[in-house]
Amino acid sequence: MRKAILVFSLLVMLASVALADTVTMKLVNLGPGAVGGPNSAGGVYVYPYYFSINNSQTLTPLICDSYDNEVAINEHWTATVTALSANAGMMTPLASTGLTKAQAYDEAAWLLSQLSGTPSQSTAAAINFAMWGLFSQNALNSAAYTSTGAATWKTQADAIVPTLASSFFDNYSVYTPQLGTQSQGGLPQEYIGYTPGGRIPNTPGSPVPEPASLLMFGTGLMSVSGLIRSKLKR
Repeated sequence: MRKAILVFSLLVMLASVALADTVTMKLVNLGPGAVGGPNSAGGVYVYPYYFSINNSQTLTPLICDSYDNEVAINEHWTATVTALSANAGMMTPLASTGLTKAQAYDEAAWLLSQLSGTPSQSTAAAINFAMWGLFSQNALNSAAYTSTGAATWKTQADAIVPTLASSFFDNYSVYTPQLGTQSQGGLPQEYIGYTPGGRIPNTPGSPVPEPASLLMFGTGLMSVSGLIRSKLKR
């Protein structure tokens, strides 16, 4: 029994490695096209923000969920990438909407899913402000939240997200900045994107960069699997 518990503990440890990883992020481009792209509303840029992850030449589009923080082109920092499914235990209510943090992340993931392909500026603005309103009272009270139609998207998210299968959220990850790592000081914004190793729906290009820890996870599972088979043979 103790050996079985040990094997189970190893599996849990390996799984936790796959759920979170540390990456370096560099903001390369804002919006489609040239640096400082056209997508903006209320005096701020909206989706997409293009990043180089771990110095990759393939840029990864992410959406910002931190309305109250600021970043700049060519700024870089370290972030923890966490699978959205790992946030299920975050039950702290948010002042802006009354949702728990886990529910807010779920709604943010669905909102991001509505931006696949190349959205119009008006759609990008409405959805990004709907997401910002999940986490920030300042965003919720802003004139842009009203003028972009963000509330309509929030209403849709409230209705649709509870009906989604839990597997839907496995496709998304949160890029949380580590305090003190921002190249220009302060605390960078948090971003949400597709789970590393997956492919972005309806978007041309290579798969999202996959952290090395996922490869370690697969190797670890193979090793533990061999251990289990060995014990069974005896």
